[in-house]
Amino acid sequence: MNLEVNKKYFVFTVALFPGLEEKKFDSVYEMVTEALQRRHVGLTTGDLNALRSCTSSYITGTGRIGFRHPNYWEGVMEGILEECGRDLVDVIPALKELAKDRDSRARRAVAYALGMIGKIKPDETFPALKELAKDNDSDVRRTAEASLREILALISRKQN
Repeated sequence: MNLEVNKKYFVFTVALFPGLEEKKFDSVYEMVTEALQRRHVGLTTGDLNALRSCTSSYITGTGRIGFRHPNYWEGVMEGILEECGRDLVDVIPALKELAKDRDSRARRAVAYALGMIGKIKPDETFPALKELAKDNDSDVRRTAEASLREILALISRKQN
């Protein structure tokens, strides 16, 4: 992900939270950016309209924010896992806060993101995933349960 820092973390946030409505996405992006500002000099919430405009060839800019093609998302996720492991860990506090959000799409995205991060830091993500596995929304529960299973399987493989 060879992008200028603000664009990079805008795309990073879209990859972690695809399908959120514009207003919700904007608040999530602010939380993620604030969590990463300590390590990334120059990272600001900045002008979201400008970020949407310069990424509009591959990211939808209005309505539900996401990638225009699933292959874009897959490629970005590979890059995030390869290059941004520490960034994922740094956003855990923001994700824990978002796990309490009223929007079930946001909570489901949190469960997915915590599952990815759990492959790196299982101890830090397990408590939040266990709580999300008790969520009222069945999609959130299923996502949290799948994340927990993946992490446990990875831990089991490492032990054998």
